[in-house]
Amino acid sequence: TMLFRSLRVVPNNVVTIAALGYLMTWEKDCKRASEYANRLEQIAPGEYRTVSVRFAALVCAGEIAQAKPIIERDVQSGHAPALELAEGYAYMGDKEKALEYLQKAVDQHAFGATGMKQAPYLDSLHGDARFHALEKRVGLEQ
Repeated sequence: TMLFRSLRVVPNNVVTIAALGYLMTWEKDCKRASEYANRLEQIAPGEYRTVSVRFAALVCAGEIAQAKPIIERDVQSGHAPALELAEGYAYMGDKEKALEYLQKAVDQHAFGATGMKQAPYLDSLHGDARFHALEKRVGLEQ
């Protein structure tokens, strides 16, 4: 794919490595997602994408207890976008918190909120009436 070609040109491109890490979680290849998280930790320790990919890899592997403190730190910092918190909570299986933060994202007119239907981490919310109400608010058809 294009991402792998991009890595051949710029081997330590944080954005590309993070995208591949997320892609691996979507494909349920948790081992490779963790490998990309490890790589990010070597080249960009503490960077937001590095922490985010580590979180996704942990959740992918079912290690919720290790992932939870990461998202809690993001909430406490006040800097994490509501949409990303919604995705994180949904991916961990916390539907109520996911919908709470998705509501905040819509209220804030967050960039990306109109893509909620296509966001893989929000798939678990698709059957919820509150999700459909938020879709309507941002102008998405059901």
